[in-house]
Amino acid sequence: MSLGEFFPIDDVHIMCSKPPQCVLFRPLRTRNANATFNGIEGVLPVFPIDRSIRIKDFSIRRKQVPICAAFSLTDYKVQGQTFAKAVLDLKTNPTTRARDSFRNFCSFNVQVSRLQEEDGLNLLQEIEMSDITYQPHKELISEMSRLETLEKRTLETWVKNLDATEMSRLQALELQRSLEKQYKNLGLT
Repeated sequence: MSLGEFFPIDDVHIMCSKPPQCVLFRPLRTRNANATFNGIEGVLPVFPIDRSIRIKDFSIRRKQVPICAAFSLTDYKVQGQTFAKAVLDLKTNPTTRARDSFRNFCSFNVQVSRLQEEDGLNLLQEIEMSDITYQPHKELISEMSRLETLEKRTLETWVKNLDATEMSRLQALELQRSLEKQYKNLGLT
């Protein structure tokens, strides 16, 4: 049995002329906390597979390690996180049950709002306008309107009850925020 040769491609990647006997994979999180292989804790072995196919009079045989560096997250899992780049599947699946327009609206907004910039958005498959035209429940819109009105009334009442010292402090804070915003827009921060 001959050993494979290793060819460094760059600082991270190394090409091997033959598939390894096994690849040891250490996931960041594993469901099986007691995973061990040959006394090494927390690793999962991935063995090469050997497959043959026949095309006309030719037999093709290949041996490869069945591993692909990838992961996926649900829209619920990504809430509160921010990503520079992402591949999103925004295509509506008509066979999915219990997905009304509101749930699709929430899912779409959560997925798209996780990106830092729109340049980081990559679509898994082509979409049409019908895939992304969703509406929230009318009750949600009504509740948001009610809360905005309540917020305005609360702030008005609060400002009326401020004494002169508190009012000066509040005006100073607003001035400071305004200056910080101007500095940021000018790129001076």
